[in-house]
Formats: sequence, C-alpha cells, structure tokens
Amino acid sequence: MNAPPHSIALETFPRDEETRAALYWMGDDYGTRLARDLSRQLAEDDPHGRMLRLKCVGWPKLEIESRETDERVLGVRAEFQLQALMQAGDGSHWRLAIRSIYTATDLEREDGGSFGAESEVLSAEPAP
Repeated sequence: MNAPPHSIALETFPRDEETRAALYWMGDDYGTRLARDLSRQLAEDDPHGRMLRLKCVGWPKLEIESRETDERVLGVRAEFQLQALMQAGDGSHWRLAIRSIYTATDLEREDGGSFGAESEVLSAEPAP
C-alpha cells in the first residue's frame, strides 16, 4: 500500500463524543489509525496496491469494562465493520468487507495498558 493514510478517504466514521471518548487510546483520529493499520496488513498480500477509501459500516460495537467505584475505564473492546475500496497493483479495483477488532486492557496502569488488534477480510469482489 503505497498511499499514505492521509490520502485515504474516510467515510461515515462516527464522530460523537461518546465514541471518541471510548476510543481515545487509538489516538486522535481512530479512522486514520484503522486505515494505517489495514494498509500495512494488506500490503503483505499486494505491496503495490493501495487503499483508496475506508468506510465504517454502522456504529462500532463497544464493550467497555469500568471500575464500579469511580467508573474509570479499565478496558475496551471495539469491533468495526468496514468496507475498503482498493486499487490492486495491476490497476484493478476491489471492494473488501473487513471486520477489525481492537482491544485495550489495563488502561488504569501508569504505562497506559496493553493493546491488540486483529482484522479479517470477510469478502472481496471486483469493484466497478
């Protein structure tokens, strides 16, 4: 994926305060983080391809673990249903359905906790 993340069109990522607050550990713009991470992962299959667009399909599914005493967030599991428009190295265009799951645990620790991510391409079809 040769295109830098800032050149990828990001569509329909929720920008409400509640979602952004729950995903603060992903950085200032979680859509850009997803695009960057997915671009790197997909480059393993097609180093000359590039992501043109990343669309969030619906709201992220958030599971938040908090401490009962002060409601401090201890962990978050965020599941994203995404659609990517890709241009393959041979110039063809593909639409990918992707599920990405990001997790943060031990967010109360001084070092900021632990993070993990996994993504799966659910389907790929030629795009016009």
